[in-house]
Amino acid sequence: PLKKIILFLSILLSGSRISAITENEKLASLCQVWGLLKYHHPVIAKGKHNWDAEFMAHVQPVLQTNSREELSALYLHWIADLGKVKYRPCTKPLPSGAVTYLDNSWMDNKTLFTDSLSGLLHSIQHNRQRRKNYYAHRVFFGTGLLKLEHEEPYKDSIYPSAQMRMLCLSRYWNTINYFFPYKNIMDRNWDTVLYQMAPLFMHAADTSAYHVAIRRLAASINDSHAGFSTPYVSKYFGNRIAAFSYSIIDGKAIVTGSYNDSLTKADDIRHGDIITHVDGRPVSDILAVYKPYTCASNDAAMLIRAGF
Repeated sequence: PLKKIILFLSILLSGSRISAITENEKLASLCQVWGLLKYHHPVIAKGKHNWDAEFMAHVQPVLQTNSREELSALYLHWIADLGKVKYRPCTKPLPSGAVTYLDNSWMDNKTLFTDSLSGLLHSIQHNRQRRKNYYAHRVFFGTGLLKLEHEEPYKDSIYPSAQMRMLCLSRYWNTINYFFPYKNIMDRNWDTVLYQMAPLFMHAADTSAYHVAIRRLAASINDSHAGFSTPYVSKYFGNRIAAFSYSIIDGKAIVTGSYNDSLTKADDIRHGDIITHVDGRPVSDILAVYKPYTCASNDAAMLIRAGF
């Protein structure tokens, strides 16, 4: 009997460990639920709530949940508090391309959400919306253009609280998730990016770490038009450039010109020189460090933009 009791407890504890929800999963789920409500819930669409404040107020309660039942109950209560809504499903089917683009499979995550919450989230997503959302709507000038409005800049928050740092991540992640036209051709899964970024934002130790995390987030969309730079980012990566121009070929830097002849002559740097190492580090290794922080559409653009 004792052996059976020990075996039963072992199985029970093992199951508890398997079903435990991590801090990262909780934070990611908050970003996803908050973004869905921001752009799909009819009450939020009217701008009747300070939705940024709602997000920050829910960070700690979400982190304090210990199971999917507790987490789901918190979200169900939050949504109920927004007021009664008569859901009017959109009967027009989405184009096949849009179904792939608007991947909301996260709603069916059995580890995080109960069936009742998953069903409600799907109902909110399929609800027919007002033409104008308080935060985002299309403006027509011959073609459809997106207008993002009422986003508080928080200009004085260069190193805000953990709650506001997570808000920054959530606002950017959801904007890309719902409106970025090239999300379906990025070289990484956008949900995976959220899971990678959440701990960097939540536990950024100082202003520099926070700004560098934002830079990495901006680079994650694989678009040369994206970018984020502050004096803290420049200081982290180095705010000086080489006295010569170069091109990266086969993981090596080939000198192509000079910005300052006196400096290049002092170091005996000549046109056509091949640089394989910098301070003992292979150029290819240095490029690998810079790549996640370089806003570029492809590797060729990254090699042009990356400096060391």
